[in-house]
Amino acid sequence: MEPKIEVGPDALWIEWPDGHQSRYPFERLRALCPCASCAEREVDSGGLRVIEQPSERAVRLSRLERVGNYALCPIWEDGHSTGIYAWTYLRRSCDCFACRSERRGEER
Repeated sequence: MEPKIEVGPDALWIEWPDGHQSRYPFERLRALCPCASCAEREVDSGGLRVIEQPSERAVRLSRLERVGNYALCPIWEDGHSTGIYAWTYLRRSCDCFACRSERRGEER
């Protein structure tokens, strides 16, 4: 069963098959881009890639495409479209309180 997605005006919402809900503000989603060119970018203290000279268009979603049954590919208004976000990557990147707490527990 695939996650359910909803695109809001400033964030992507995902409801996972287990009922968990994740919210990804577009700015964070863009900073999580796993493509080769973004992977070379500097990472900030929060573990997110730094977007050099970010513009409004860099964090405005033009459309969202599914990649098979395993991923999403956001198309950003600045033309960036090479990031393929696997469902597993997105779930691991959930920034809600419960997921952050769970990750901290695993680090110990």
